[in-house]
Amino acid sequence: MVEIRHIWPQRFPEAESTGNDNDLRLSPPWSEEHVDRILRPLVEQDDEEQLQAPFLVPGAGLVLLAVDWLTAESRPASARTEGAELDPEMIDMLFGRIARLRRLGDAQNSALVLNWVVHELRWARHLTRNASFDAPTARRLYGAIAELAQLAGWLAADHGKRAQGQQYLLAGLRASGLAGDPNLGAYILSCLSYHLMRGGNGLDALRLIRLADAGADASAPTVLRSLMASHEARAHAQLGDEAACRRLSAKAAALFDASGAETDPPWAVGPKRHLAAGAGRAQLAQRRNKAPYVYPSQKRVSA
Repeated sequence: MVEIRHIWPQRFPEAESTGNDNDLRLSPPWSEEHVDRILRPLVEQDDEEQLQAPFLVPGAGLVLLAVDWLTAESRPASARTEGAELDPEMIDMLFGRIARLRRLGDAQNSALVLNWVVHELRWARHLTRNASFDAPTARRLYGAIAELAQLAGWLAADHGKRAQGQQYLLAGLRASGLAGDPNLGAYILSCLSYHLMRGGNGLDALRLIRLADAGADASAPTVLRSLMASHEARAHAQLGDEAACRRLSAKAAALFDASGAETDPPWAVGPKRHLAAGAGRAQLAQRRNKAPYVYPSQKRVSA
């Protein structure tokens, strides 16, 4: 198995050097029980307790987790035989609510929408613990949990709760594995990479987005490939690599222009909006680092 020390031995001379060996968010296994343990403190606390966010996992720890995500043996969620039978139509309704919450997240106060998303996440977790379902329904349920956790993570960070937002994203990454959806996992890693860039850690952000790109499968939406290329370009802009920034900016633009005819998964609405909103950040990165960074055209983006 590929391990982090094999890729960057100079950065991690010893496995324990990251200081996160006992961190539940970073340790194996990738299982239903582990996702439940990560989600429990996030969805069972009241609003006041939620303000007491956990510490931020440093970039090195996130890169280590991304390597585990990339190399872990795939084990989608399995059937559950105890409890009342879960009607697949309830999962359809849940996905419909997630789509509406994504739209609300743009138009309404992020704190209000975050509370609603956490309510839905709490209910979805309740289903994993108390309902019975077959394996396909299990995978869809964990896909919904992954999407809710991603949305909660993005909204929490937008509301200034960076550490709490990161914890939701880490739970969503693990749930995406149980859903058997590497593309959703790659999108969540791109969110974590973006947050590293906002914190000024371009080097680990670059490593993270490369691992995300490597883990996405052949069916990855073109808009996701465009988003990852644009994040990689921005990381190079932070690091002052003008040639790489030019090359990846052009790649992002070409991919975005080619994405219009595709039918995207519901969560791809976020990447399209992010690409459209990136023009101002691109210009700022260009001024600060003197590296040209051009986001794809906004002409076809509609959230």
